[in-house]
Amino acid sequence: MSIGPLVRARATGAVFARTVAEPPWDLRLGGSIQLSVHTVVRGRGFLWLDSPDSAVGLIPGSVTLVRGGPDHCIGHEVGAACLEPEEFRARHARLGPGGNPQATVLHAEGVAPTARNRWVG
Repeated sequence: MSIGPLVRARATGAVFARTVAEPPWDLRLGGSIQLSVHTVVRGRGFLWLDSPDSAVGLIPGSVTLVRGGPDHCIGHEVGAACLEPEEFRARHARLGPGGNPQATVLHAEGVAPTARNRWVG
């Protein structure tokens, strides 16, 4: 994999989140995010783009990069009905630092589109 596009993408306007989610959990992220990076710290999940048939399993240590364009979903099981970010946050806001061993802990970073965040090349 060439890291050229990652190096040239200026990550101004980036956001970072640490998420603790107990099953069932599922999240839809819009394609307007130029680049999403998801890391599973504990637990497991699945990530897919247009179709759950293309799901990729995620385990601790997994790192996924999703380039902007299509929406993508990340969830506890393949084909879960993905929630929009606002609903996901409301449903999982009460969870603490991850005391439940069945909870999945994810780190995510996204780069929102701005005039400076354009792919070059």
